[in-house]
Amino acid sequence: MTMTPTRESDGKEESDPLQMLIEEARMNARRRRFLVVSVSLVTVFAIIGVSITMTSGSAPGKNGAKTTAPASPSALARDLCQTSLGAQALNSAPGTVAEVRSTFVVAPSPSGKLEFPNAFPGARGNQIIGWCWTGKPQLYELYAVASHFKPMRVEGLGGAYILKTPEPGPAPIP
Repeated sequence: MTMTPTRESDGKEESDPLQMLIEEARMNARRRRFLVVSVSLVTVFAIIGVSITMTSGSAPGKNGAKTTAPASPSALARDLCQTSLGAQALNSAPGTVAEVRSTFVVAPSPSGKLEFPNAFPGARGNQIIGWCWTGKPQLYELYAVASHFKPMRVEGLGGAYILKTPEPGPAPIP
């Protein structure tokens, strides 16, 4: 409570009780206004936050927000091939890192084949990859593409008799 001097008599200050009540009423009114404004602001920000959450889909499945199903392996392979190789990707097929690591290709090398046991280091064996063919008639190349890795050339298929794009996935070994 604040003492407000209002008059002097004989050199002593005295407080007017009515003036003190008025001053106290003013302080209470300021506190009420502050509380009303504070509660209003909190309410507005809460409403804004809820509406942003509902429209951004941060709360999947609630309040009509859309949920997305995981992509199928085929769709994921297609996306990997198109993202990594662009328009050069002629087709795609899903596979796994483990399949790439166990793949071998007959090639002119000391062992007579190329193997890829260390393909995509650090990736899990069950991670989906894309088998992607690129090229043109008489010269096609197969790439294995995994998320967060550079495309890896696996094999080439060429010759005067290779006129059609190979079927998606690794070429069958005769």
